[in-house]
Amino acid sequence: MIESLQPYPASLFWAQLTVLLIAAWSDFRTLRIPNAIVIIVAFFGFVAQLGVGGAWGLMMGLAGLGLAFGILFPVYLVGHLGAGDVKLFAAVSVMLGPTAVPGALLVTVIAAGAVALLIMLDAGLRRGAVWPWGRYRRMVSAFSSTRRFQYFPPEPGEVLREQLPMAVPIAISTAILFLWSR
Repeated sequence: MIESLQPYPASLFWAQLTVLLIAAWSDFRTLRIPNAIVIIVAFFGFVAQLGVGGAWGLMMGLAGLGLAFGILFPVYLVGHLGAGDVKLFAAVSVMLGPTAVPGALLVTVIAAGAVALLIMLDAGLRRGAVWPWGRYRRMVSAFSSTRRFQYFPPEPGEVLREQLPMAVPIAISTAILFLWSR
């Protein structure tokens, strides 16, 4: 049980999950998350926080947003996440509040790993993408002969070149967290 999640009305949760599923579909199809969707998710979060906790709830919503943004913005700066991914997770964190953000991030990372594995399997098995094993062999061979690590970037058409639509694991983790907390 996640004690930090407030007893929000089920209708508000389902409305937010519906918008998150739209974001996931958009991200899956285009690798873009429209700002309008992010604003709607944040709006639902602030409405829930206001309804449950009043002014204190609004402050907790802002704290959740700030914490999530503060954690993920550096990840965006080094190029591992898109700006829409950071904004969407921060918007979801409005409803979660600051104490649930670390757990939500962990569940999102686990869901992202599962989604990434499915995307890799789809790319390698169904679409015939190149597996990275040859590249890994070259890296190990280079290390064993020079005793220095040499990185070889993914080859064109390799499964690891696939991009991950992060709105999908964000939606999955949000559903898991809210259903688990009920």
